[in-house]
Amino acid sequence: MRRVLFLVSLVLALFLGRVSDAQIWLWQPSLPASERNTPIGFSIGQYGYVGLGANGSPNLFNDLWRLDPLTMSWTRMADFPGSARWGAMAFTIGANAYVGCGYDGTDPVQDFWRYTPATNTWTRMADFPGGPRYLGSAFSVGGFGYFTCGYGTSSATNDLWRYDPLTNTWMRKADLPGPARYVTVAFSARPMMFESGMVGIVATGLTDSNTFLSDAWAYNTITNTWVQRSDVPGQGRYACIAYNLIPELGCLGGGYERTSPTTAAGSNDFFLYQHSTGNWTSLPDMYSAPGSGGNNEAVTTAAAFAIHGKSYIVAGAEGHGGNGTKFVREFGWLDLAATRTGLLVDLVGWVGPPGVVATFRIGLPSANGGPPTSSQLFGTVAFDAIGRARITRPIPQNLVSGFNYQRAVWVRVEAVIPNQGFRFSQWRRVP
Repeated sequence: MRRVLFLVSLVLALFLGRVSDAQIWLWQPSLPASERNTPIGFSIGQYGYVGLGANGSPNLFNDLWRLDPLTMSWTRMADFPGSARWGAMAFTIGANAYVGCGYDGTDPVQDFWRYTPATNTWTRMADFPGGPRYLGSAFSVGGFGYFTCGYGTSSATNDLWRYDPLTNTWMRKADLPGPARYVTVAFSARPMMFESGMVGIVATGLTDSNTFLSDAWAYNTITNTWVQRSDVPGQGRYACIAYNLIPELGCLGGGYERTSPTTAAGSNDFFLYQHSTGNWTSLPDMYSAPGSGGNNEAVTTAAAFAIHGKSYIVAGAEGHGGNGTKFVREFGWLDLAATRTGLLVDLVGWVGPPGVVATFRIGLPSANGGPPTSSQLFGTVAFDAIGRARITRPIPQNLVSGFNYQRAVWVRVEAVIPNQGFRFSQWRRVP
């Protein structure tokens, strides 16, 4: 048993070590459908799925799209057979996805459906018994699905319901102890092997009195109890983006954040949650794509999921409070590792699609230790048939004036997409 625990801990340590390396958001081809906010998003196997949502009444959608991350391509799948809607909930159990509730433009609804990717078919399941509602949050763990919070016909809620796919039945479980809320988020955060219970995290949200919430709660599916965890950094937020990254880790970011007792604005910060500690660690800020109209504004109410440890953000609303919002459909993922061994910088990036040309620049920290004020071209790299690129080469001693191999360096990736213009990444420090 010690060997198993050590192996699990080692895998997590290696993953966290990579997270601490340089990371950037890279923006990719748009969803080939209408711009939208509050869509559903989930992943099953090697594919991601995005659908439903709205871009203003009466523009509601019932389409479903599949992303293949290897070819960076989208395929339209069978439309959702229920009414077009926004603010629906979705979770996955095994090889199936479950989608339901939401707002159809007139009323909240409570129908519930199963999607089977293997046959690309939808099946009507037992309606959600908690009443019509929208803008709730869902997660799945231990072979069950869970749905909590949301806005009903007249108020926010805090009840929790468990769905059993084997019996197609719902069971009410312990209510969330915090305030009733909606536009909240949830994700699974299964603990380390042999720890008691399987866990779901519910965090943030908006109350009926317009209070922005920052609390986070862990639900133990074995004991049917809630434990409060560390608050999400900031002064409270709602309409965030959250998803499970790997079993022990979750991600949360964006949303509308309280900036003072009377003001709020879109947020672009992004955090990693580790269940073993209950703490949140800052990750690179999450931005909308340059050139999308808002030019690096915050993203809210987007679809989010992970595939094999890579993060994907799709669609959503873009903006900073009083400046208005713009619906966007670009997506990207957080997956660039940069490490240095001796005289080498090893950059591994998934940029895609094929045809993207990227240049790598390198520089020394500025006087205050921040990003360089000047840099030199380090190299240009082509991307293969499935959009992958890797560059590993020595750093020339004279590449940057005053270069010292014992000092940290900074790396910047600049990608130009043919016929689409310039895309950029932020500077990232390489220890």
